[in-house]
Amino acid sequence: MNYSSEAKKQICECAADKYDVTLLSALVHTCAVVRKFHGGFELHMMSNNEFLAPLVSRIIEREIPGCHIAADGKEIVVGGETMALMNRLGIVNISAGGEISFVRGIKPSMIKGDAAKKAYLKGAFLGAGSFTASSWHLEIGVTSKELADDLVSLIENFDLSPHCFKRKDKHIVYLKRAEDVIDFFGTVGASKVMLELTGKFAEDRTRRDSAGRLNFELSNMDRTINAAVSQAEAIRLIDKKVGLQSLNDKLYEVAKLRLSEDALSYDDIAERLSISKGSVKYRLRKIVEEAERLRSLDKKDGDK
Repeated sequence: MNYSSEAKKQICECAADKYDVTLLSALVHTCAVVRKFHGGFELHMMSNNEFLAPLVSRIIEREIPGCHIAADGKEIVVGGETMALMNRLGIVNISAGGEISFVRGIKPSMIKGDAAKKAYLKGAFLGAGSFTASSWHLEIGVTSKELADDLVSLIENFDLSPHCFKRKDKHIVYLKRAEDVIDFFGTVGASKVMLELTGKFAEDRTRRDSAGRLNFELSNMDRTINAAVSQAEAIRLIDKKVGLQSLNDKLYEVAKLRLSEDALSYDDIAERLSISKGSVKYRLRKIVEEAERLRSLDKKDGDK
C-alpha cells in the first residue's frame, strides 16, 4: 500500500463542509504558488492526488463565487478573485486602503477549536505531506519558518512529538515515532491507513523482539561454548601436569563429566550430578583457577 496516497484519498473523501475553508487555507499555504496573469493573479498547485481537484473545486465554488478552477493532469490552477480568496483563507491581509500583506504563519482565527485544528492538519498533509513506511518518517515541508513553527505547535496540541529541521530552502516538520505517525493519521481522518499501520507496527515489533531474543540466545550460546572449551582445556592441563586425582572428589566428578562431554550445559551437568547449577559453576571456576595456578608455576620455572 502507498500509505501517503491512500491517506490523502481518505482525507479528501471525509473532508467536512464546516471546516473546508480551514482545510483549503492549509492546502494553499503549504503548496500553492502565486503567479501574475493578465493584470491579476493565479494560484498554481501541483499534486498527484486525483481526488484533490474535485475537493478544491467544491470548496471554492461554494465559498468564493468569484474564483474559478481548472485542473490539467497534476496541476490545479485557481483564477479570478484570488486575492479575495486568500484573504478569506487567512493567507493575506488586505487593509482598508487596499494594501496587501502576507501572513507567514497560521492565522489564529483559522484554527479555533480541535475540529478546525484537525482540518488544518488535513490540508497541510494534502499540500506538502509524505510518509516513508520503511523508516516511519512522516513529514510536511514548507517554505516559511513561521508556518513550520506554527505547525509544530499545532501537532503538539494532539499530544504528538514533532521535530523541525531545514532542508535546502524548506523547513521540514516531521514525526519519527511509529506511535506518533499512527496517531497523526487517526487525527486527520485517515482511519484505514491508521489501522493498516497499527498492524504493521505490531508485526515490526514482534519481528524486532524475535530478532533480539535470537541474538541474545546466540550470544549466550557463544559464551557457553567458549566457557566449555576453556574449562576442558583447563582440565586437560591439570590432567597432564598433576593428574585429575589431585582434585578433590567434588571437583573430580565435574571435571570427568566436562571432559567426556564438553557440549553439556551447566543445567545438564547439574542434573547428571544431582547438584545445583550454581554448584556446577563454582566447581568449574575452581578447576580453571587451579589450571591458572599451574600455568603460573610453569612460567616462574621458565623465568629462572
